Amino acid sequence: MKKTIEIMKKMGDKDAKSMLKIIFLMLDQSEDQPEAFQQHVQKCRDDYWEMLKHQDSSIELIHSHIVFGDSIAGALKQVLPPKHEVISIDNRLDFGPIWDLHVSEGVKKRKQWLFNNINMDEEELFNYEDLFIKKLNRIRNIPNDRPVTVWYGDNAFEQTGLRFVHYILEHHPSVDAINATQALHNMSPDRKSLHTGEIHPRHLERILNDAKRQRLGERWSVDWKALSQTKGILRFWKDGDIVPVPEDALDTFILRTLDNIQRQSGSYDFIKSARLIGEVMGTLDHVVNDSFLEFRIRTLIYDGILEIRGVPRAMRFYEVRRKGTN
Repeated sequence: MKKTIEIMKKMGDKDAKSMLKIIFLMLDQSEDQPEAFQQHVQKCRDDYWEMLKHQDSSIELIHSHIVFGDSIAGALKQVLPPKHEVISIDNRLDFGPIWDLHVSEGVKKRKQWLFNNINMDEEELFNYEDLFIKKLNRIRNIPNDRPVTVWYGDNAFEQTGLRFVHYILEHHPSVDAINATQALHNMSPDRKSLHTGEIHPRHLERILNDAKRQRLGERWSVDWKALSQTKGILRFWKDGDIVPVPEDALDTFILRTLDNIQRQSGSYDFIKSARLIGEVMGTLDHVVNDSFLEFRIRTLIYDGILEIRGVPRAMRFYEVRRKGTN
């Protein structure tokens, strides 16, 4: 109990959220094995405790790992050896402007777009620009004698992030990358994750030890230079490439999903926005951030295609249906 209390005192909000996601994932995988679940949670706690003991800033780091999202960051921290750091970059790079994101003006424009269009935590949004630039500088300042590994998967946001980070580190002499979703599939063909945040820590540990790493070539920087000059809002990962698409590319699919839910229920009453978003995410064969889907639902409301009951402050606060249905 003493160890648990000490961990809770030192754990930040983001680490707590990441840990909770990991525990939920463990629960799903051990639903019929309560003893196994208890063992997993205890190991999770003990690993985090060990990580805290090695967070002394005076320790000289020997390896930097860059990931995209708090879930993969929290999971990876559990399995890395001492003196390895994890830097987490925004996991929403599949949507929103990325024009010149490698400079402060681009970050400012992205923050403004998020402020105007996306329902985000107020504190996160207020600090977005400052934190993003601090992380960029942290990456730029990684010493040349410290190896860097970028973790990514086969999806638009991590593939975009991979190119972005490689551009930032294009003159660093020792940068490699691990395609963790592909590595997991190669090791266990029956397992498939759409992004690295879905991978269980024990699988990450195996990937860390056994997966093939690739050296990043000039192509990735060239790709980023092209991407960073696009003015589009939405990007898909299709046939091994990042493809800019119109921002309304998913609107028809959202409406079709709404129709299917109502048809199956036998009612054309209002549907919880959160349920609709969950159904869309569960049906698509690629990763789309729930914040972007919620933005598109609000746009369909503003355009008069959907009607609303509730307040569109966040997806859990309102319901929708097609306008004119009873």
